[in-house]
Amino acid sequence: MKKHKSQRTTPQNKGTDVHPGTDIKPEPFISEEQIRLRAYQIYQTRGSASGHDLDDWLLAEIELKVEAGVRQPPADGKTTQ
Repeated sequence: MKKHKSQRTTPQNKGTDVHPGTDIKPEPFISEEQIRLRAYQIYQTRGSASGHDLDDWLLAEIELKVEAGVRQPPADGKTTQ
């Protein structure tokens, strides 16, 4: 049985279409280290108050994706044609 090869972004196929024939591109690679550093900056900006580590991490991911130009899905989950 032939296995279907995934087209997720890897160093070998970086920049290729995930969905050929569409304008949907793979997400740029954002490293854990980049997220960690941004989350730490957010933590410091907030006055180094503890207890918000998950919030800081998730916000860091969002901010880095926005900076990289990753298109976010609509809040209602619907796609536009």
